[in-house]
Amino acid sequence: MRSDMKLSPRQTEVLAMKAQGLTNKEVGALLFMAEKTVKTHLQGARYALDANDTLHAVVLAHRAGIINLDVVVTTEQEVAS
Repeated sequence: MRSDMKLSPRQTEVLAMKAQGLTNKEVGALLFMAEKTVKTHLQGARYALDANDTLHAVVLAHRAGIINLDVVVTTEQEVAS
């Protein structure tokens, strides 16, 4: 993790939802934001964590205690609605 940056609450929320396997489109629908905005939050999170990709960002955030992989953010039924 870059020492000069922290994840915003929204970046953390988006990254946690991606960790649960949701697509960018599904995350956007649940958070009432455009898919492009989801991608922007993920890009910021990857930069802040100095990660190579989203999976790497998830691993680094989990190791740093930023996200908990044991907490289910949503269910597939909620996403489909």
